[in-house]
Amino acid sequence: MAVLGFTTVGSLLKDQSELVKAKDIEAFGVTVIDDAEGKHDVIKTSNAQLHLFMQLKRGNVTHMLFQSAEQVDIFFANIEAYYGKEKADGIMENVKYMSLGDARSALESRGIKDITDSQTFEDAVSSVN
Repeated sequence: MAVLGFTTVGSLLKDQSELVKAKDIEAFGVTVIDDAEGKHDVIKTSNAQLHLFMQLKRGNVTHMLFQSAEQVDIFFANIEAYYGKEKADGIMENVKYMSLGDARSALESRGIKDITDSQTFEDAVSSVN
C-alpha cells in the first residue's frame, strides 16, 4: 500500500490533508512554512516533521511530494539536522519523489533523478499507487 508524505504551508495543510483522505490514501502532511497572517516563517523541525521522519526511517512512507524548491530545501535541512546528512540520505533513498512547481530543480540539485512531476496537488495525489 502506498503511503504519501508531503510538505506544505500552514494555510493549505487542512484542505490538502482532507483531499488525500477523500482519495483513501494514508498520508503524513507537514507544514514547513507558516504563512498565517501574511507571514512567511520557516518552521524548524516540528513534532509533525519528527513523526514523518520516523515513518520514513521505518520505511512506512513510499512517496514524498514537494510543492516548491523552498519546501525541498527546508525539509532536507531539517531531516539532515536531525539525523545527519549520510543517515538522512539513506532514509530517503527508497522513496518515490514527486514534485510540483519548481520543486524538481531543488530535488535534481540534490542528485535525485527519478522524479514524477504533476501540475496540481490533486493530480499528484491521484498518481500515488
